[in-house]
Amino acid sequence: MWFVHVNHKKVFESEDKETAEEVLKILKNINSDSDNIIQFALTTRDAPIDGKLYKKIMKAIKEFNMGLIEEEIGELLKGLPSPLNPRVYGKTEPSIEPPKNVVKNLLAASQAKDFERAKREWEFRGEIIEETSPDFSNCQLCGQANLETNCIIHNIYNGNSLKVGNICVRRFLIINRSSSIEESQDLFDAIYNRSVYVKMLQRLIPSLADEVISESTLLKLIDICKSYFGETFDEGKFKELISILNVGGTHIEKILYCIATDDLKSLRHLVKVKQLKDKVPNYWGKMRARVTTTLSRSGAYRV
Repeated sequence: MWFVHVNHKKVFESEDKETAEEVLKILKNINSDSDNIIQFALTTRDAPIDGKLYKKIMKAIKEFNMGLIEEEIGELLKGLPSPLNPRVYGKTEPSIEPPKNVVKNLLAASQAKDFERAKREWEFRGEIIEETSPDFSNCQLCGQANLETNCIIHNIYNGNSLKVGNICVRRFLIINRSSSIEESQDLFDAIYNRSVYVKMLQRLIPSLADEVISESTLLKLIDICKSYFGETFDEGKFKELISILNVGGTHIEKILYCIATDDLKSLRHLVKVKQLKDKVPNYWGKMRARVTTTLSRSGAYRV
């Protein structure tokens, strides 16, 4: 899987490297005339999601509407905060030293009195506050505004907690007793993405209790599971997800298992799906056709 990152956040993913490269090229071109400092990257490494950009870009690819990228996504890029404060780091390589306000704020909330030990005292449990929440705040380490989410970190010694941006966690902290910054970043990305996917599933799960679900709901579920599990299904990862969702032993667990294991033949015996009437091209392409063909072999799909 190939990922396009903007300011260390995932905004696009595809199994096709050429498609990802084209998206990256378009994003860079859009930002070429802007004074905003934005970091772009093409990588095989996953990262936390920038929800707004991700949805817009994936929608543009789904609908073969690249003009959407230049218009709506261009505006989102212009409004992005710089990933690094240019007054501290400049426009070249960032300093290896954390800003003074980060050091001050971290030490004030930590038990240790030196930064190197203090940055190892914190853990991230996957708690995320979205910008629409009344509890949302600027990053309590660096003070950055215009964040999309707060990540709540907890001190393992004194019980203090901080609402911070994901860039500060990835850049300055070594969380959950990790042995290195690289291990900490990988662990943070895994926990953060799991939380994002869990929130997405929690919004859709109530509709699975209905006698009939919509095709759009089914496709969204497949999309989320495909992104979360990747190409290889992990039984342990699935059980962990079911435990977090608290749907173990239910009809919903069976549905999610069929989707996660790509077992559409068994899925058609578990759900009735209301097919969409529109035939507008979308990014599912072959996937939507395969889902439709497989499920339509039973009368359950034609409701």
